Order: sequence, then structure tokens, then C-alpha cells
Amino acid sequence: MVNTVIEYLPYLAIAVVINFTTGIYQNINVFGYKFDFKKLVNGIIKMLIIIGSFVGGAFIYEKIGTLNIGDIELTPDIIIISAVVMYFTKGMINLKEILKLESLIKLEEELDDYDIIER
Repeated sequence: MVNTVIEYLPYLAIAVVINFTTGIYQNINVFGYKFDFKKLVNGIIKMLIIIGSFVGGAFIYEKIGTLNIGDIELTPDIIIISAVVMYFTKGMINLKEILKLESLIKLEEELDDYDIIER
């Protein structure tokens, strides 16, 4: 299972970079916040803590076996894949905001309300 954790580390790194860069762009260019170096450093530290927690947890569970929390059975695979999915999803949400996809979806829904006469 350690091999699985190591195998997913590049994907986790890519997902984190996507989330981090789209978040920075969104905050500055969409929301109009000013760039703050201190917030950038704090964000990097937070990101490293979260990644370290996921990866460390995966390695710990590798040694102690599976952990049951209620009906959920945690394994290193589930932990590392969850981290990748979480960061990738957050990055895609940021990207949706950057591209203003929600306003395009609303516009498309409004256009669907009109009857279009085909010629």
C-alpha cells in the first residue's frame, strides 16, 4: 500500500498546484483582493500541513492496518485518493469562478425557456 501512496503523490502535487494557482488568480483578478505575501506564505504552510497530514496518515495506517470509523473502513488508498480528489475539486471550483461558468449556465437556462422557431 505504500507503493500506492507514493504512486499518487505526483497527482496530489498536481491537484494542489491547480488549487493553489487558481485560488490566487481568483482572489486577485475575480474578487479584487490585493496580493498579500504574508497570506501567500500562510497558504503554503497550510497546504504543506494538510498534505503532510494526509500522506502521514496514509503511512501510519499502512503500519496499523485498516481503521474502522463507524461504517467507514479507512485504508491508505482511500486517504491519499481523498486528498487528491479534495484538492482537485477545490481547484475546479476556483476555475469555474474564473471562467464565470455559472453565469453562462444561467444564461443557457434562460435561453432554453424561449421557444426557438426553426426555419
